[in-house]
Amino acid sequence: MMPVIQFLGFTIPTGPLFAVLAFVLGSELGARALGRVAPPNQRPQWREAFGTGSFLALAAGLVGARLGYALQYLPLYLAAPGMLLSIRPGTLAPIPGMLVAGLVLIIYLRWRRVPLAFIADAAAIGVVGGLIVWYVGQYSTGADYGTPTVLPWGVDLWGTARHPVQIYAAVLQAAILLFLWRYQATALPGETFWLAAALLGLETLLLDAFRADVQTWIGGIRVGQVSALAVMLAALYVLSFYVRRRKARHVAVGSTVYE
Repeated sequence: MMPVIQFLGFTIPTGPLFAVLAFVLGSELGARALGRVAPPNQRPQWREAFGTGSFLALAAGLVGARLGYALQYLPLYLAAPGMLLSIRPGTLAPIPGMLVAGLVLIIYLRWRRVPLAFIADAAAIGVVGGLIVWYVGQYSTGADYGTPTVLPWGVDLWGTARHPVQIYAAVLQAAILLFLWRYQATALPGETFWLAAALLGLETLLLDAFRADVQTWIGGIRVGQVSALAVMLAALYVLSFYVRRRKARHVAVGSTVYE
């Protein structure tokens, strides 16, 4: 594990460094994905809009995450409002932050007249790409660690050989990214987003079995797996409509050729 990096006399925390790299890669991939589906005369504008929107979303997401955390401990922050200016990873609420960031990105890109379905597709590719770097960062810090294993590729953590579940996740994310990138070229608007949701749900459903630091319900039921299953089934249901649209289009084209 490598929680910090020594560089030119500076000590750089590995977690925040990889988080920044994940954002940069995700933003670039999302911009490129959006440029692929843009009208030829608007490709540079759409790519630039996604890059700008990503940075606006990041700033808004950090504020939302900070306020979301503060609301959980409202009496404490009312007594000392100055604490709001102290931002550390442990004082950010991820879900409110992601919701605010996503909303800001959508509002900005819709203001730039980018269709919502294309926004969703590009954002999905960006998120999947960013998660590759994010999981490598998790491995370097020992976060999101795996269950004990006797397999030869187990990594030693706290005196116990454990599944390198972060590496499993990074490899699967890379495979998902490659598949989505190729699929987007022929996908219907919005289809890539739902396909990404289904694949990420399947990935979480599989890998949570190897994660040690997970939330469970009574009986050992893993919350992440239940949520992932729900997301995957919902995404597959929506994808079924895309399958029907493809079949209908194929039949319509076939009828035209026959005539």
